[in-house]
Amino acid sequence: ARNTGLYSAQGEWICFIDGDDFLDEKFEENIITKLDNSVDIVCFGYSNYFNENNTKAKYDFSGKEFWINNEECEKLRKGLLDNEFLKKQYFYNKNIMYTATWGKIIKKKVIKNNNLNFVSGVSWGEDVIFSYKIFSVTKKVKVIDLVGYHYRIRMDSMTRVYSENILNQYIRFMEEMRKEVLKESSLDFEKMFWTMAAKQYLTIVRRNIFNSSNPNSLNSRKKYFLETKNIELIASAFVKADYSRYGFVIKIGAIICKRNCFYLLNILYKLLDLKDKIKYYIR
Repeated sequence: ARNTGLYSAQGEWICFIDGDDFLDEKFEENIITKLDNSVDIVCFGYSNYFNENNTKAKYDFSGKEFWINNEECEKLRKGLLDNEFLKKQYFYNKNIMYTATWGKIIKKKVIKNNNLNFVSGVSWGEDVIFSYKIFSVTKKVKVIDLVGYHYRIRMDSMTRVYSENILNQYIRFMEEMRKEVLKESSLDFEKMFWTMAAKQYLTIVRRNIFNSSNPNSLNSRKKYFLETKNIELIASAFVKADYSRYGFVIKIGAIICKRNCFYLLNILYKLLDLKDKIKYYIR
């Protein structure tokens, strides 16, 4: 669908909006009027919209504008692989979206001139791959520290949703991501890739194996968990990942997962699910 949209678009700029989300009522005033032909991408701020209680998160936006050059776009690519790296960069702002396709407007000719599109058959992580590609060819990014987008948080779009086919989606995502990373010919990028791969695997473990909607018995899930850990890509990830790059909770999960402590991991994710229910006011 996104490739069809790119092919059909007649305008000079491309803006992606996910189906559940919506643009800010002042999008034209705050964002569209500040498009700049000297840049390839314009990034802008967002807020979370909590669908369960119909409220928006309150963030402070400075209204300032700044620019990121081609060399600094390399840092953005590294940040797509390693979010902890991105947090240490001066241009990082927790309310500016660099990883997803939304939260930015892209000059159409940059996409067209570099033959960029979405990888067919990749349905999970396709936005990260596309963002990685676009930042590889971007010469200048303009960042507007004003809200332009509202990201809707719904319980049926979070990690607790059971998806039987998620492992295959993960592997396709990682295979395509690895192809892009290998083009860098950089040990730093490669190490960051493996750190990302282990972290993303933890996401699918929570979304699939330890999901409360998983119909399989706990013993069956344990067997499946151990089988997936023997897949070459996943096994390599937990050997080559840099655990020091993770936040506390993810680091604990990664260590437990690496040691195949299935029941401890189950307890960890039950606690995280409880935390989310409290955070998002879920009964």
